[in-house]
Amino acid sequence: MLHETYRGVYTANRVLASVIIALTGGATWVAIAQVADPELGPELIDMVRLTTAAAMIGGLCAAPLFGRRGLAGLFLMFVGAVLGTAIGAALAAMVIDPVGLIFGPIFVISMTVQSPVIATVWTGGMLLAHLAAEGALSPESSGLP
Repeated sequence: MLHETYRGVYTANRVLASVIIALTGGATWVAIAQVADPELGPELIDMVRLTTAAAMIGGLCAAPLFGRRGLAGLFLMFVGAVLGTAIGAALAAMVIDPVGLIFGPIFVISMTVQSPVIATVWTGGMLLAHLAAEGALSPESSGLP
């Protein structure tokens, strides 16, 4: 019964979108780290691994909201992007400190709003994930033989 409910929700395009969201989470953390503390050393690599894994889980949760057409599709993509970011940030921060469950999403969203560089990385990645979920990045849609 349950598998019938989710049939077509996790298509190959939406799984690709969740991988792009995971990479966007890692790239966003690198941007946040460079803005907040450019002197970070080896711990940056561990944090990127952690945030990428957490963003993958957040991306899988939010993937069904990506890839829909029209203005309503863009609205759902934005809701999914914020939801996936909040889930990923909460999971990553919770690994470090249980209080991070609350403060992780607040920190990431506030840093994204404050910095144009971070906002550009995050927005670009989420739009790319939306296009991937829509199928616009597939070889069939390119028109090439």
